[in-house]
Amino acid sequence: MLRGIIREISKKVESAEGSRAAFRGKGYAPVEFSQANYAGIKNAEGKALVFADGGNAEIISVPGLSLQLARTAAVEMKNNRLQKITRKEFYILAAAEEKEGKLVATAKIYDSKGNKYEAEAGYTNGKSLQKLCESIRKCAEIKLAAEATEENAITVLDGTLEAENETEEKELEKLYETAERKNAIVAAVAKTTTLLTEKGSPFSAMLLQKGPEKSWQYSPVAEISGEKHKAGIFFAKMHEKSRHAFRIEIYNRQKEKIPELVAELAENSKEITFPGYPYGLIMADKMARISEKEAECLKAKIAATAGKNWGAIGRSLSALNAHEILDSI
Repeated sequence: MLRGIIREISKKVESAEGSRAAFRGKGYAPVEFSQANYAGIKNAEGKALVFADGGNAEIISVPGLSLQLARTAAVEMKNNRLQKITRKEFYILAAAEEKEGKLVATAKIYDSKGNKYEAEAGYTNGKSLQKLCESIRKCAEIKLAAEATEENAITVLDGTLEAENETEEKELEKLYETAERKNAIVAAVAKTTTLLTEKGSPFSAMLLQKGPEKSWQYSPVAEISGEKHKAGIFFAKMHEKSRHAFRIEIYNRQKEKIPELVAELAENSKEITFPGYPYGLIMADKMARISEKEAECLKAKIAATAGKNWGAIGRSLSALNAHEILDSI
């Protein structure tokens, strides 16, 4: 049985079929594949690079409530040398509340200085709390990126430049305004991409199969008309030994600067453990990541601080942990 399954998988992945990207949703006009769209990567000029990433971990989860720790990091590099690291962290207390007859997801944000902020999003089910927390963290990433943007530098976010909601859209607009004022480039590099061809094959695999062995950039992939995604999408194999072609995005008013952007990213993508992926993003991910061990230690600290109040919290936690008990049997 397993041999048959493996044969089916092999048939699917050995030949990456298709000639254009298949996007979900409106506002995307895919560009037909062409060998003429491959281009080599020029030499870098040694511009400053600012990489921003973030992470969040759930500390307490009960029905209708989630406490999470979020952390953002910005790593500045120049000529592949570390210049500066900035980290910020904060707590998010998200809860479901009834407003005007409807359940909405609300959140209180507590920063390291003791300040408190509030956020709100539409609520449909329990997953909305997690989505709200992730959006708050993403907005914090974008805000930190804007704060860290230097004159004539390149600012790189982890992921894409697509806004999931109006709040993210506003933060991205502020980042774009800052970049234009400082003559800086705004981009994003996705660790993974689920973009497929119209035949259902991975789009990046198709480009790797049809592209040259050496490093390259490929553009354009699509024309985007949506207001929440002001980007030009392209792919690049940024090291000749890389087995990956990464999806990269650039602010749509800066598409003529794609060769300059790729050159600087490729120069930063020579780390032997992951050739072809920017080392600055590896560092930013490491600085922002919240480990499971760290989350468990923080949960224990909260339990100790709560004292008698932990009894009530523990009873609410029991509503969700039956699955964990079954897993341990």
